[in-house]
Amino acid sequence: MVLIDELPDLDTAKQVARLLQSENERLHQRLEQLVAEIARLKGKDAQQLLQRELTQLQEQLSLMQQRLYGASSEKRPVSAPEPPPQRTRQQPGHGPRVQPELPVQEVLLPLDEADQVCGLCGGALHEWKGQTEDSEEITVVERHFVLRKLHRQKYRCPQG
Repeated sequence: MVLIDELPDLDTAKQVARLLQSENERLHQRLEQLVAEIARLKGKDAQQLLQRELTQLQEQLSLMQQRLYGASSEKRPVSAPEPPPQRTRQQPGHGPRVQPELPVQEVLLPLDEADQVCGLCGGALHEWKGQTEDSEEITVVERHFVLRKLHRQKYRCPQG
């Protein structure tokens, strides 16, 4: 038996629904045959028994369909959607925080010589004085915390 929640995609779900529908039709036909035979053996009106059984089966089918498709997330509300509520304060724990108590270690990271070549003209890149790309990371050095400020040296082509 296939669990509806475990179906990977819509096409597979449609395939399962078609198979279930054909199985229901086959079972309805078999039920009609059996009810007619029971009515014949009991000497009762087959049409009346069939109608009662069919009503019960339709109720069961509608309950199953309600369980399968009733609380679908694909249903859209009739009214206009409400705008999302405005947050008045930021969530705690997000974004960088100042670390004033940690010792600071300045590190300059120059480019490797192989990377000091302009991608456009192929000429050598020259150091751009005073320009760095800065970031910070907290790392453990000898079992104590240190705030390392990283400055990546920027380079530029004198042609451009």
